[in-house]
Amino acid sequence: MKAMTSSPNATPMTMPSVNAITGAPLPVTIACNSSWRAGRTVRSMRPNVAHPRAAQPYGSRARADVCSGERGFEPLITLLTGLPLETVRLACRELGFVTPQRKVLVGVLITVAAIAGVVAANAIARPGCSLIPVELASEPSRSSVGTPAQACAVLGQPLPEARTLPAGVTRGEIGIDPPSPIRGVSVSYVMAGKGIGILQIRRGDIPQANRGEINTTVAGAPAIVAPLTASSASGNQIVSYVWSRDGLFFAFHMALDNISRQDADRMADSVR
Repeated sequence: MKAMTSSPNATPMTMPSVNAITGAPLPVTIACNSSWRAGRTVRSMRPNVAHPRAAQPYGSRARADVCSGERGFEPLITLLTGLPLETVRLACRELGFVTPQRKVLVGVLITVAAIAGVVAANAIARPGCSLIPVELASEPSRSSVGTPAQACAVLGQPLPEARTLPAGVTRGEIGIDPPSPIRGVSVSYVMAGKGIGILQIRRGDIPQANRGEINTTVAGAPAIVAPLTASSASGNQIVSYVWSRDGLFFAFHMALDNISRQDADRMADSVR
């Protein structure tokens, strides 16, 4: 039997056959190629090399879309969490194949991370301030007790207060002034349950008419420091500090009751 070929470049392959007369096996060759001319497909003799994507687990392309590439979330997750990029990539690879449910979970996690990032950034950059609008008292003739968030809403920035307090002195209540003429904020300071000082803050600057009275600095800003003619209930002197900084006007009045003038100076200088 003669060899059959399907193309000039066919590779012959020897297979056993049987002689019709003697019954003895005879070598018979046929051609093997990628296809027959008649249309029947024959398996190729070329090595079975897997396509590069065939080695990837199911869903790996979807995981790559979610974790990396132009549409990936790796840079966003890194930005929001502060984790190293390699750590985020490793976590993405460990997710396994991505199902629609996992895509939703990833989206929820990213949303939660984004909200947490915004809240954390606000807490660092604007301590005491609220991300949502706060309600302020609207009575035109009476001050009200407020919160740091309300004070921030009035001043447009976190509430400044004395950071250095003499022994026994604590911060008292926060007061919110009426809406007119200029709404401001006040912070009281107490000792043994008795008020000894008050810090008043509003938006603005030292009035032009008083600039000629500037005689020193407070908290690094030009200031007017002088004793008041009035005295406290105990008959002790009251020292007044007036200055402006970062668009805010400060007036700090401190009674020298059981504290020294140096203590009062340090309190005023620590207002931030």
